[in-house]
Amino acid sequence: MRRFCALIAAPTALAIHNAQLADTIVEQQRIRRELELARTIQKSMLPKRRRGRFPLIGVNLPANEISGDFYDFFDLPDGRIAFLIGDISGKGLDAAFLMVRVASLLRWAGKEAPAPRRWLADVNVELCKTFAKWTLRLRRGRSL
Repeated sequence: MRRFCALIAAPTALAIHNAQLADTIVEQQRIRRELELARTIQKSMLPKRRRGRFPLIGVNLPANEISGDFYDFFDLPDGRIAFLIGDISGKGLDAAFLMVRVASLLRWAGKEAPAPRRWLADVNVELCKTFAKWTLRLRRGRSL
């Protein structure tokens, strides 16, 4: 019986190791697909080239798959153009999610063309509310 166990031990260990490697590869492929999707979504949120009297174009080249860097530009009701550029501290999904929130809030708060001081203060208030909710959820062990 001992010889039989010794005889099948090596192939069994190899099979287990191969199964673990296959699981790791499947997980890496899933993460890669999710990052590609996140990159596509992030890229789609950046404004396209603006043509006409005041043409604008911007480029975002993340160091990794995704980043916290962003820019935006849009017309204000009084005819001016709002131009935003930012860099969220950090890398990866955390920075990208925060970038989406900040960019959305900046556009939302700027739609009526407030003074920059009020504009940023309004965004700051909303970000603080968001962070308070996120912190509370994380403390309770829930996902965001």
